[in-house]
Amino acid sequence: MIAARERSAWRLSTRTSVSILMAATLLTACAAAASPTGRPVTSSPSGSATTSRVPSAEPTATAAAAATQPVPTSTYRTGVSAGTIDVTTFPTSEAPISGRDGASGVWTGDEVIIWGGEAPDGARGDGAAYDPVRDTWRPIADGPLTPRGWQESTWTGSEMLIWGRTHRGRDAPAGERWLSDGAAYDPATDRWRRIADAPLAGRQQFASVWTGTEWLIAEFPGLDGPPTTYVATYDPVSDTWRSLPSLDGVEWLGMAAWAGDRPILAVGSDAGEIFYGHVPGDAGWVESTSPDGLLVSAPVGWTGDQLIVICRQDQWFFLCALDPTSRTWEVLAQPPSYAGGSRPVWTGEHFLFPQRGLSYDSTTGSWFTFDPPEGIDLSEEVAVWAGDRLVVWGGNGGDGSPRRPDGIVVVPEW
Repeated sequence: MIAARERSAWRLSTRTSVSILMAATLLTACAAAASPTGRPVTSSPSGSATTSRVPSAEPTATAAAAATQPVPTSTYRTGVSAGTIDVTTFPTSEAPISGRDGASGVWTGDEVIIWGGEAPDGARGDGAAYDPVRDTWRPIADGPLTPRGWQESTWTGSEMLIWGRTHRGRDAPAGERWLSDGAAYDPATDRWRRIADAPLAGRQQFASVWTGTEWLIAEFPGLDGPPTTYVATYDPVSDTWRSLPSLDGVEWLGMAAWAGDRPILAVGSDAGEIFYGHVPGDAGWVESTSPDGLLVSAPVGWTGDQLIVICRQDQWFFLCALDPTSRTWEVLAQPPSYAGGSRPVWTGEHFLFPQRGLSYDSTTGSWFTFDPPEGIDLSEEVAVWAGDRLVVWGGNGGDGSPRRPDGIVVVPEW
């Protein structure tokens, strides 16, 4: 869906975010022959990048960090596979909605809910729910929102939340494209409700994450405004928003992730890529640089102790893990074969690179291989981990034409 267009460069043609989609563009340039050693390599933040606490009177932090030295390439070697796994694939039945890209998808524990998106003839405002065990669909009720694509979405445990994005198409003037309203859908009652107005304007670049109690959304105006990332959280129980301190001196917004007890934002500036963590109840953001000399491409998943992300240095591709408490990085094992141009899907313990036939087990630090399924692009599609299987739906196949209203289910046998 997290590739060469506005959404894939994390929804801006310059170096930008969303969810996770930035990996496909950035990793395409990675080479196959490189890899780190099995020995962890750690990096601590420099003395100048300790704590940036923001006084409540002036809630901003500056995105600036000391330059870092590159990781020596002599520490790398080809990765090793620990074995192979079996993967079963089958097509989904046809959905009661038309094919499109830029749709939202969430897993409720019982169904994958898909809503919105764009097709060549315009934005969509309808949706459907898919049961991946029974291979059945049902249409969901019409919502109160204007049709749109590339919107932010999350699952709260009882509702799907939708907010923002575009309803005029990619070629519309910027001032006429961005939306700043949202709604919540309850699958138990098949009903929608509008959510309160956000203290956000609706911008070009977004990143969001569910914290367990609130939905954090960060937005960056890109070319339409000042170099500031604005952040707010939404509480679906009280239907209220609150603003968090903003980040100044930002040139692009990378990602948002949840790290157990705090949100993590990755932003870029002239000084390089910087990670910021915000402890709930704190006045500001705590700064931590990226791993030395590495570019972090996208979030992968939270293990309970570490945030695992995709890293690259020149042609090298590998995985890195951030300890948000100590603000230290560890370089993890290199995959046994080329994983560029593939968006990983986090399962809670493993993450899959379906297009490349690769799987990483975060509990053992081991890579496994499998025969990659046919028909998966993962550049414009909905890709949702549904308990024990991956559900892929929609997209445009890379040629701009809409997909058929069906998808693929991938069941790995670990």
